[in-house]
Amino acid sequence: MARTVAQPRRVFAGVSFAALAGFISLGAVVPALPRLVTGPLDGGDLEVGIAVGAFGLGAIASRPFLGRIIDTVGRRPVMLAGLLTIAAAGVLYAPVDGMGALVAVRVLHGVGQAAVYTAGATWAVDLAPAARRGQAIGLYGLGVWGGQAIGPLLGEGAYRLGGLDAVWVVVTVMPLIGAATVCVLRADRPPARQRGPRSLIPAAFASPAKSPGRWKRSSPSASSRWASNESKTSPSPSRLFG
Repeated sequence: MARTVAQPRRVFAGVSFAALAGFISLGAVVPALPRLVTGPLDGGDLEVGIAVGAFGLGAIASRPFLGRIIDTVGRRPVMLAGLLTIAAAGVLYAPVDGMGALVAVRVLHGVGQAAVYTAGATWAVDLAPAARRGQAIGLYGLGVWGGQAIGPLLGEGAYRLGGLDAVWVVVTVMPLIGAATVCVLRADRPPARQRGPRSLIPAAFASPAKSPGRWKRSSPSASSRWASNESKTSPSPSRLFG
């Protein structure tokens, strides 16, 4: 029994640590990005804002699709892919020589972070008992926000020690550590059942052909009540409102 209880806790700790490592990568870019734009790329404040916002664009555009993929293939593969995507973005920061290339890398970085956050949060909830899922989200959030708090400090320290290249090393290595952690975790259970896109349509608006039992049960009953009311020439108030 002790082993059964301890294993989900170890997996939960591993998922949270992997999220921490991934979000350190995000935070480490924060002090380096303005220096990259205003230095080697010879940009200004507007270009800094565009570079910062491109990350959010990648995260926002990918989240709806990532949620669907996570429910189809599982939590671990998507989280692993997200961490490797972040590492790839870290490698691609180094050769950036223009704003177009930087925006593309930032979008890629945002997609990777969205995959890590969404898959990790879903995995963490799966591991928690129903009565403690709120607590699980809170504890998982420590990894997410802890990474965003620690990352800028590591990024600034790396910049002072070795310039932008040292920052990109941090941005690349941290998600690789997270990916290695995910690889040794016990696989998450597969989704209970797969649903097609039509499952998003409320049952009340489903086609009769798709849910014959529901409509066949309700329609005759409604018709018989209507016919019964029509047969009464002067229904009493008790029949109308009873």
